[in-house]
Amino acid sequence: MRRRSLFAVPVAALLAAGVLAVPTPASAAVRDCSVPTIGKRFEISSVRNMTCTRARTVLRGYRGSIRSTFGVGGFTCRLVAGRLSYGQWRCTDDSGRAFRADHPASDRG
Repeated sequence: MRRRSLFAVPVAALLAAGVLAVPTPASAAVRDCSVPTIGKRFEISSVRNMTCTRARTVLRGYRGSIRSTFGVGGFTCRLVAGRLSYGQWRCTDDSGRAFRADHPASDRG
């Protein structure tokens, strides 16, 4: 005959009640931005776990050519939509911070 653990029943009840659930931090919310970075070539459109101003500062530190993937200030940026001449890059780091940088379509041709 199997015996139930006396510990398992109360833990299951607490989990069902949401008492042991891990809350998500309020700073994990995505914030919309409209912050120009390098002249008017790029704009920070949204951030996660950081401020719009901090994302602008990070991207302003990049001195290389814009590529489909590049690194800047500990972030890895990847082209997720569009092309090099007009598109959107998502930049992430190992700590969960992220931002999106847009090259506006209005600058095309």
